[in-house]
This record gives sequence, structure tokens and C-alpha cells, in this order.
Amino acid sequence: MQFVLTSLVNGNHPQAITLFERLLAKPALASQDLGLALRFLAKHGQFERAFELVQSRALSMLPLLPPNEAAGLLGEIEQTMRGDDWSRDAERWKSHPRIRTLWPIIALRLFWYQEPVFGPDRLVNFREELDSLPRGDWRAQPELALAQAKNNDDDVETWAIAQLSDESQRHAFEATVGNKDADHDADDGRGDARPADPAWLPMQVVVLSYGKERDAALRKVFCQSEARRDLLIQALAQWADDMDRGFIERIAVSPQLTAEQRERLARGVASIYGQRVEIARRQGRTHDWLDSSDDWYELLTQIQRNAIK
Repeated sequence: MQFVLTSLVNGNHPQAITLFERLLAKPALASQDLGLALRFLAKHGQFERAFELVQSRALSMLPLLPPNEAAGLLGEIEQTMRGDDWSRDAERWKSHPRIRTLWPIIALRLFWYQEPVFGPDRLVNFREELDSLPRGDWRAQPELALAQAKNNDDDVETWAIAQLSDESQRHAFEATVGNKDADHDADDGRGDARPADPAWLPMQVVVLSYGKERDAALRKVFCQSEARRDLLIQALAQWADDMDRGFIERIAVSPQLTAEQRERLARGVASIYGQRVEIARRQGRTHDWLDSSDDWYELLTQIQRNAIK
């Protein structure tokens, strides 16, 4: 059945609409069938209806699916919205004024849906959709700023590095809250509210970015102050990927780290390792789920033993 449906979608068979209408009438529709129906409708003059079904059925179905089925449906949604011509400005979603406005907002939601389900190697980066969203104050658009950082956007990286290099801003904040208390939390554990560190968003952006300028910025941040090292450790714990292991190894043995910071760094690495193991387990890779993140486990044990070479 899947072979037949796929052939009807990939070919030119508008007369098969009756079959797809019967499928869509089913209250319990398989995700594979829904994905193919979306592509069929969009291909044969019913793109707006396909988009409505993406909003009403596909998005509500995604969180309920096992990771492999969710990945398949997400791929069908992507092809439905982009069409057969994936060249710049030829994507199907750009051809409809209302959808051109709504779809990038949904794509941003889908961008952030993927990582906890599929792991850091996402299937779809939605670059064209995210690039189409209005850019203003990055602080007013933190989800977009972080997503663009993961997509190696030069504009947001340049902004973040400039923010972290602003020594007057850093001194002003650290003087207000005290050097050792300067982190991004709104509460210090004693019930005393303190202002959010303006460096928190740019710090995350830089950690998520890639390249020589980013690496140089992280080294500079590490040397700025104890408070900035705290913030850097928090950002690494949340966003570090395999390319950051060497940097974490180097800072873990730095004499500038306090014992408390080294312990927080170890907890961050433990969290990264745990996340990767859990993703492998949920994806059913039971044969290698213990070995899938062994480099992070080794790094964790090295930090704990203070024996990184």
C-alpha cells in the first residue's frame, strides 16, 4: 500500500484524489499516509488545504509518534511546504501570501522540536524559513537568535561577540550584582531577585556558533572574569556538541577555575552524556546506546579525576 501511495504522489495522477480523500476521512490515520496525502494535495492544486492539515493534524500527531515515525512525517511536511523545486525563492510556501507569513513561525517551532527527539544532528534546519523572519532586536527574539546561531548565521554571531566584548556592560552588571553572583538566574536561592545577566543570550549564541572567530571569543570570555566563566560553563552544559570536547578539556585543567566551577563543569558534561544516551535509547538503538557517547563519559571521568592530559 505504501508503495502504491508513494507512486501516486511521485507520479502525475490527479485522478487518485478519491483514494486520498478516503484516507483523510479516517480518524486514525497512519503518519506515513498523512504525509503522502499532504504531498498529494499540495502537488495538485490544494496547497492551502494541505497547509491547514499540517496545522490541524500533522503538528498534533508529531509529539505522539516514535522518533523514527516522527522523522518520516517531518520529512513529508518539509517536502509538502517546499515542493519539488528547492532552489532559492522557488519553495512552494513562498507562493502564497498568507502561508508565506505563517509557515516560518511554525518552522521555528519545528526547529526546536527536533533536537530533544532526534539529537543534536537535526534532520531539517529550515534555513530559508528562518532567514525570512523579520530581524530586529535579537534579545526580543531569543529562540530565533539561538536557532540562527545553530545555523551558523554571521549576523547573530557578530552581534553576540560584540556584546561579550563590551567591557563597560560587563563591569556595570558585575558591579551591580557582585562578581560571584553574576549569572543568568532570576533568583539566587535565598528568594532575592537579581537582574538577568545581559551576557546570557550572547553567551549561548557564541557557544552555538562555529568557526575561528567563535573559538577566539570563547577563549577571551573565559579570561574575562569569574562570573563570565560561570556563565560560559552554564552555556556549555546546555549547548556543547562534539566539537567542544577539546575546549572543555582545556578549560577543565585551567588554574583559573575554582573547585566549584570544575564541579559544575563536570555536572554539565554528565548532563550532555545523559542526554545522548537517552536519545539513543528512545530511538531503539539498544545495541550501541551505552557506547554512543563514550567520549563524553571518558571526558566526565577525566574531569572528576582531575587527570586530563
